[in-house]
Amino acid sequence: MVRLLVRQMLETLGFVVVDEADPAIAIAIALDAIPAFDLVVSDVVMPGMTGGEMVQRIHEAQPGLPVVFMSAYAPEKAYFEHGLPPSAPYLKKPFTREGMAEKVNLALGR
Repeated sequence: MVRLLVRQMLETLGFVVVDEADPAIAIAIALDAIPAFDLVVSDVVMPGMTGGEMVQRIHEAQPGLPVVFMSAYAPEKAYFEHGLPPSAPYLKKPFTREGMAEKVNLALGR
């Protein structure tokens, strides 16, 4: 449900979105994407691996790819317990379209 909402928010902001529920498949898609993606938006907690682990694997092939993490966890807990990159923007659930736009623009350096 959240994935669909995030997809709709990003599309209304003008982004083309590729979404995937399974982090292992998301990694494969990101690594095979031509041209490379401009941004990853990931939940912190997912089945099979954390968002931090998924992004770390993507960054092995695409270092510096911007990322926005989202979670219902307090940011301090998410960064500490789930190994998020300290510079990655963090979006606390629940959030608005405007909140999403702010974090995406921050990640993209806009």
